[in-house]
Amino acid sequence: FEARVGAATDDTEKTNVLSRMASVCETRFGSAKDAAQAYERSLAIDRNSLLTVRNLERLLRALGEWTRLIEVLELHVSLVADPQEGTDLLLQIGEIYYRELGRVDKAEQIFCRQVPGFRVEARIAQVGKGHTCIRPLGRSQITA
Repeated sequence: FEARVGAATDDTEKTNVLSRMASVCETRFGSAKDAAQAYERSLAIDRNSLLTVRNLERLLRALGEWTRLIEVLELHVSLVADPQEGTDLLLQIGEIYYRELGRVDKAEQIFCRQVPGFRVEARIAQVGKGHTCIRPLGRSQITA
């Protein structure tokens, strides 16, 4: 695959070879890490590929690479035209900050961030002895 990437004459061909390489790494060799690296290389060439972004998100989630996953989800938000999809992605980012990274402050900022056409809110409830639990409002509770 490396030889094919090097021989590729344009970016589209390079990203296609890298995507195929990622697929083989994951399915034949069971290496999510190598697959994620191939998708990262593809994304460095074409930052607008939603397919690459989604595949990379899936692998980063499986690998527990939370900080990088947040960066890729933020890129994903910038690529989508649908406000509801953007809202869903922001809520995923907030959940990662809260559940995986223990960053209540960042989770609250993300939950309260504005998305064109939608208002994202968070409810904060005290749980137990001073522990804060952030629960994002469900889709049906997000208002325009």
